[in-house]
Amino acid sequence: MLKRIKACFCITNISVANYCKVSYDMLKSISAERRTYNAKILNRLEPLYKALNFKKSITELPTVVSFKEKELQNTAQKITQLLNKTKKILGVKQTNLKLLEKNRIGWLRGLHACSELLAKEDLMTSDTKWVHLRKSHLKIQLADNSLFKIVQLQGEIVGLKAKVDSLQASIK
Repeated sequence: MLKRIKACFCITNISVANYCKVSYDMLKSISAERRTYNAKILNRLEPLYKALNFKKSITELPTVVSFKEKELQNTAQKITQLLNKTKKILGVKQTNLKLLEKNRIGWLRGLHACSELLAKEDLMTSDTKWVHLRKSHLKIQLADNSLFKIVQLQGEIVGLKAKVDSLQASIK
């Protein structure tokens, strides 16, 4: 009886001891089945146990039904909010991916152009230094925004699309 009461009311031995107006050690001993219930404890716990009404199914209890209906309404709102937030994040990730791909194409063209210019020997010394510096900067940019980043963004987008589909299915 004590275990069911504690589980259903989500309380500890201390709370039950305070409710029954007995010592914590006494209730701990009863919980460990070293002692039995006395009349004082039994009289306090019996109404709680009877109120739990284990004879009916959980779906037949009117309070539970109304609580679940309210909870369902709140859940629908929260799922809609989460869906909108996920769609927004998905849009940002897709935009970032397109921008990254576009920038990488430009940087790769610039890297090729720098290599072509450096292969020619008709550049002045100052131009050669500038082109060499641009080439090193482009390599750094490409290292920071590597192909791994593109694959990572694509994976995140696929995951977000699956999340959006799942959330849309749960709303319906």
